[in-house]
Amino acid sequence: MNITKTRVIIIIAAFNFLLHPCLAEGTSYMAHDIEGLPPYADDGEDFADDPVFAAECAAKARDIADKNHLKLHKPLLTRNSKFGLVWRADFDVPDGVEEYVNRVMFWKWPDGRLATFFGSNLDVPPLERQRDK
Repeated sequence: MNITKTRVIIIIAAFNFLLHPCLAEGTSYMAHDIEGLPPYADDGEDFADDPVFAAECAAKARDIADKNHLKLHKPLLTRNSKFGLVWRADFDVPDGVEEYVNRVMFWKWPDGRLATFFGSNLDVPPLERQRDK
């Protein structure tokens, strides 16, 4: 396992432990391999428009952000060929390192449950740059 995957697993485990009381629908992070996550960046995905899904994700992200003093940035909704709709938003943490990106992602598992991923210190461009492609 490379260092990046190890770092992501640790981050997922830490957020799962810290945020567990405010996560909805019992999303299990560790039950899925890291390859089972949508890409952190949109990687050429088409922009999507689904106000219901976007509102559901935004509400859950705001709830978690408010409880953990995170500042959310403007989200990006895309359609991934493997995962379907993927909602992404960058966020800032108090006293965080600005050279890396922190990102939250939501998508649905095949059984319809909303899946959540929080990643910190990711080596990807901010979503604002991805919108300008």
